[in-house]
Amino acid sequence: MRSLKIIFLVIFALFCTTCVYAQDKPKGASETAQEKASDQAIFNRVTDWFATVGKSSEEKDRILTERKAKRLQQKAERGAQKAARQAERVREETQQGAREGMQGAQEKMQRGIERAQGRQEK
Repeated sequence: MRSLKIIFLVIFALFCTTCVYAQDKPKGASETAQEKASDQAIFNRVTDWFATVGKSSEEKDRILTERKAKRLQQKAERGAQKAARQAERVREETQQGAREGMQGAQEKMQRGIERAQGRQEK
């Protein structure tokens, strides 16, 4: 019975650690799924079927074309928003690096001034 408890705890610990490490990946599960999702996903096909039930072939073609165009537009908008967020992140990181560089240079300059004043006093 004791060994069963130990095995259970080891398995539980393994599952918990894999969940924690899964969060460290650069892309989340939803982002990866969005990249691999296609316009012919089952959800889209089912909703397209409901939208075109009982319609003539010309209406079906028109409806399907409009829905595909709308999906492409939404996908492009999401891509543009993602690119904007990434550009903003890069800009903030660059500004932070510049601030740190300037602060380091000012500190170095101040130390140099203090050393020069110390030499003049001697």
